[in-house]
Amino acid sequence: MKDNNWQFTSLELAKELKKSGYPQEGLWMWVKYELWKEPKLWLSDMSSQFKTTCLSGKREYEFVAPTVAELGERLPNDKILEYISKKLNGFSKTQDKCLAYIIMDLFKNPNALVKIWLYLKKEKLL
Repeated sequence: MKDNNWQFTSLELAKELKKSGYPQEGLWMWVKYELWKEPKLWLSDMSSQFKTTCLSGKREYEFVAPTVAELGERLPNDKILEYISKKLNGFSKTQDKCLAYIIMDLFKNPNALVKIWLYLKKEKLL
């Protein structure tokens, strides 16, 4: 089975998002119960009754794991381009094609988008 974790925000960055005030609403959640060795990605719309019935033990934590699409809805495009241009200070016109590839990859990577969201939040640009 293919590992699809690359489509979701990492657990470490999900924790940082919560600390920074990111809304804890989304399709996927990182969930950890005391009887589990490792946290798991769960669909957030699973009813609490199902969770309670199927699981014994106390829930240790739950963090939203935003997807690329969810992050894209919360990040204004002009702010993303501003962030990229600051990170690539002195980028020459002859490298525009490379910049386009960087931007295309960025929009496929939820962890990169989370880092931009955290930066913009820290700088009070959101």
